[in-house]
Amino acid sequence: MATIFLVDDDENILTSVSMYLEGEGYEVRKFHDGVKALEALKASPPDLAVFDVKMPRMDGIELLRRLRQTSNLPVIFLTSKGDELDEAIGFSMGADDYITKPFSQRLLGERIKAVLRRAKLTSTAMPVPEEGDDKVIRRGQLVLDPNRHACSWNDQPVRLTVTEFLILEALAKRPGYVKSRDQLMDAAYDDQIYVDDRTIDSHIKRLRKKLTLSKRSMASVTNTRKAEAAPTPPASPAPKRRRNRRRFAPRRSILLSRLTQLILLSNLVGLLILVAGALTMSRFEDGLIQAKVDNLRSLAATITTVMGEQATGIGAQSELDVESAKIVLRGVNVPEGWRVRLHDSGGRVVADTQSLDETITVSELEPIRTEEEPPEPVALRERASVWLQETLHDLPWRQRDRDANRRDLRADIRTVLGGEPVTGARYDDNDELVVTASLPVTRVSRVLGAVTVESNDVGNIVAAERQALAPIIGLALLATLLSSLALILFITLPMRRLAKAAEQVARNPQKFDSIPNLSRRRDEIGDLSLVMRDMTRGLYNRVDDIANFAADVAHEIKNPLTSLRSASDTLRVAKTDEQREQLIDIIQQDVSRMNRLITDISHASKVDANLARDTAQTLDVGEVVSNIVTFYQQTKSGPGATVVDRTMLDEPVFIRAFETPFAQVLRNLLDNALTFSDDEGEVRIEASATSRRVIITVDDDGPGIPDGNLETVFDRFYTQRPEGAKFGSHSGLGLAICRQIITAHKGTIHAENRTGPDGAVEGARFVVELPRQTTGGGPSAPKRRR
Repeated sequence: MATIFLVDDDENILTSVSMYLEGEGYEVRKFHDGVKALEALKASPPDLAVFDVKMPRMDGIELLRRLRQTSNLPVIFLTSKGDELDEAIGFSMGADDYITKPFSQRLLGERIKAVLRRAKLTSTAMPVPEEGDDKVIRRGQLVLDPNRHACSWNDQPVRLTVTEFLILEALAKRPGYVKSRDQLMDAAYDDQIYVDDRTIDSHIKRLRKKLTLSKRSMASVTNTRKAEAAPTPPASPAPKRRRNRRRFAPRRSILLSRLTQLILLSNLVGLLILVAGALTMSRFEDGLIQAKVDNLRSLAATITTVMGEQATGIGAQSELDVESAKIVLRGVNVPEGWRVRLHDSGGRVVADTQSLDETITVSELEPIRTEEEPPEPVALRERASVWLQETLHDLPWRQRDRDANRRDLRADIRTVLGGEPVTGARYDDNDELVVTASLPVTRVSRVLGAVTVESNDVGNIVAAERQALAPIIGLALLATLLSSLALILFITLPMRRLAKAAEQVARNPQKFDSIPNLSRRRDEIGDLSLVMRDMTRGLYNRVDDIANFAADVAHEIKNPLTSLRSASDTLRVAKTDEQREQLIDIIQQDVSRMNRLITDISHASKVDANLARDTAQTLDVGEVVSNIVTFYQQTKSGPGATVVDRTMLDEPVFIRAFETPFAQVLRNLLDNALTFSDDEGEVRIEASATSRRVIITVDDDGPGIPDGNLETVFDRFYTQRPEGAKFGSHSGLGLAICRQIITAHKGTIHAENRTGPDGAVEGARFVVELPRQTTGGGPSAPKRRR
């Protein structure tokens, strides 16, 4: 009769499985944790052991690791952790089989039979294969004896499990050929046994480790030269994946970035407005024209006055004396670039300072060129100046202004001969700006002629001023470009770094720390980087918490489901009424466990949502504690510990808290204490206060908390309970919910054991500390809920 060790922290599963296996003829020993199981395994090894993975004090993985240091005992994992990675870890640690909860009792029985059958085929001494045996397989340093299931490597015996031996034998029979996973599974397992294909990978890894193969010798076993895989129908073409239309990071260059363009544009617009105003120089040109008009008019008035006195004859029959007028013009100091013309009463030009000027200009003639020489190169500055002048000259609005102010000299002279002076700026046929002032020459009240004084040097003056502004404009442009470059370096590039880092995080969650830390900038972008880092870290921590919570929930739900299925399977083969009653009690207890577990999971998942929806209120701690204690005392029915309020406050003590979650914390602590208290005992709750803190303690007279677990009791689905505690009365979520709520209130909660004078544990104590509200008055009236 084979002996089997069952190691599981779920008492109901141990009871139902052991009852079934005992009915199959096995001797079964049960253990609730790995520490005690390891001691028993070393003291009296069984024929087979069945381990749970998640257990208090020592989990199944650690138990198997320590066991494999001294024993090749067949081991089956019986756990709710059914992920591929979990199974691979189990097999890599040396498990012979892996069964996930919930399972069928019949399947467990068949798996146990298969593992025991393979274990019997393995020789305990593992002798070296005999050289004379024809069935012995020799491949280099590897020797396999199928008759004895013996293996040696480099003349040294190698201990292999039955499964490992069968896999190695299948590979060694035809070296150089590939074996598919399915073929290896067929060679190592019975047809009725279901094994995941990744299990073979774990066995191969263990074979490599045991044989201590080098890379060269390993290649002789695993490299592919010919394929021996079973023929498979041609696979249908994989459907084409639709490309993700979302673009994560910008794919444009830095110069095509919209932010870069906006920076350049915003800096250049102001400069362009300044440059355009400086180049057009409208106000300067208008002022210069007005000053020039005043000067021309003053000169024209002087000339007409002198002519009216000296060149118009005497008497009422006065006429314009042209010769005398010329003498007057010759005596006038006409500035360079100015021109004075005299018109008679018929509008004809009778005198002109250009023709009256007797100055002879002497200059050197250019040398005679015998051959055509290339023109001298024009300087870049001169070409730029010419281009700028032509560009400004051809602007549309300037052309319209020239057309509107086109000069008509004859019309101006007729106006002047009519007695009206004409002054202003006009454009001649060559589009040159001419400032003119025309005044009549009069004698008494008779108009005898007209004097026109004009100047065409305004354009040259304005052009010279534009050229003088060119260096200043160049420096302004350079400053604008440098300013834009600085903004691009300090704004655009950091933003691109953040965007690329965010893309990496979106594509690979393992790189959530790749977001750069720009806090040294001490500006908004540095703050943004910190916020993004904190947000990303918090997001993925939350994702990890959700994943861990989901895994824990699956594990905890599978335990009562497994117990229910095991009990129901065993109930069919139960032989006595006592066994049937015991199995029915297990089923009813597991139903209650499921109900309580689902309720607590629902509460735990809603804590964050409730805290986000509720509104913090000012609460009187003494009143809240008194109300909860009164509720427990009034609703007590039947045997059980009594809840006692030991609060003695001299004055009302207030805290700022969410009413419903805070009350839930106190209820969870009291419920937890009641489950560990005797029916005749009591649970004490007390509230006290300091100047800044409010302290609430909950004491019980139970067995206390195991040493080293004062902190882990707040973990989700905490399973380790003191000796004598009733199994299945806790879901392991109540204290985790308490810490979650208290942390949201910026408080702390911890556990400790109360000890007597002799150091013996007298019970457990939970201590809650919250900030005390010292301002803001008393509690507001609670809102009535609909």
